[in-house]
Amino acid sequence: MNKKIILIVIAVVLVIIGIVAVVINNENSQEQLDNQYTNISVDTFVGTVIAIDLYQVTIIPNEDELIRQSSFEIINAVLTENTKVYNKEVEDEVGNISVGDSVKVTFDGKIYEVKPGKIIAQRIDLMKKANIEE
Repeated sequence: MNKKIILIVIAVVLVIIGIVAVVINNENSQEQLDNQYTNISVDTFVGTVIAIDLYQVTIIPNEDELIRQSSFEIINAVLTENTKVYNKEVEDEVGNISVGDSVKVTFDGKIYEVKPGKIIAQRIDLMKKANIEE
């Protein structure tokens, strides 16, 4: 009977150790992801929207933009609850941005090193609507 109790105690301790190890590993993984970015000195760029959904706007930065020169030819601007969208300095909704539109994106300067590059958009200004003929 004592052997059964000892085995149960050992099993419980191993399970607890396993749970702690998983939690620590998840925290380290998030920290590593947070550290895998390039920081550039300019926190805005202008480009053309090539795709859009509820979670991000995919943009090709203009060729003269610093972000483009740092080898990021396409950027996914991730949208958060804090992302603001403006059309002529009037707050707007991301749903009013279309493929082909020219936008100016403001972010914190961090470009996450994934393909395509990823940023967290703080503000998106609609610069010019696309001229799409129907």
